[in-house]
Amino acid sequence: MKSTSNGLSKSKEKQRRVSLGDGLMRLERPGGTSSWVCRVQSDGVRRDFGLGSCQKVSLAQAREMTLEIRSQIEAGVDPQIERRKRQAVPTFKDAAVTTYEIHSKTWRNGKHHAQWMRTMELYAFPHIGKFKVDQITGPMIRDLLAEIWLAKPETARRVRQRIGAVLDWAYTHRHRLVPADRAHCVYHRVNGIAYPIQPELFSSEIACSQLGVGWSK
Repeated sequence: MKSTSNGLSKSKEKQRRVSLGDGLMRLERPGGTSSWVCRVQSDGVRRDFGLGSCQKVSLAQAREMTLEIRSQIEAGVDPQIERRKRQAVPTFKDAAVTTYEIHSKTWRNGKHHAQWMRTMELYAFPHIGKFKVDQITGPMIRDLLAEIWLAKPETARRVRQRIGAVLDWAYTHRHRLVPADRAHCVYHRVNGIAYPIQPELFSSEIACSQLGVGWSK
């Protein structure tokens, strides 16, 4: 049985490849299982990159991943190295734990110790805890804060501040491209200065649209 440079089997007797264009293929195996594969050729060398199971990765996601890999190859970047770097990026929950361990060493208020992680467990982790820190977007932050702004504005402010601390830690450790003051709905910018978003901005569709972050009911 032959294999590519990435170790992906290409036996014609046991599996079937369906080309979907631009190097994207669907690898169909006996028994009904299938997966996505991106095939590229650079400097005369053919390489196949597994993109995941067709049951877990949609066609649209596979096309996007294929485009990213082809762009990396054209830019002289090794997709495998970039993938390993990507896998090293922590989830928001893991980053929050690290941020807490770093900052809590300087806290003298025992109550603050307990509240910091508790608020994250209640209001942040259920929404964004499983996402890697470089995947956290403004709308994601907006949606989790919108649930508590009007009922618990002070708690919401603290959650916003703590999310900002985690994103800033991720930025300084090169896990994110932007710091917290550029993550919409944590702060907004006026003449280049970052200001915390206030609770009243979450009470109307117009206010959020003026910030350019949209609104979901």
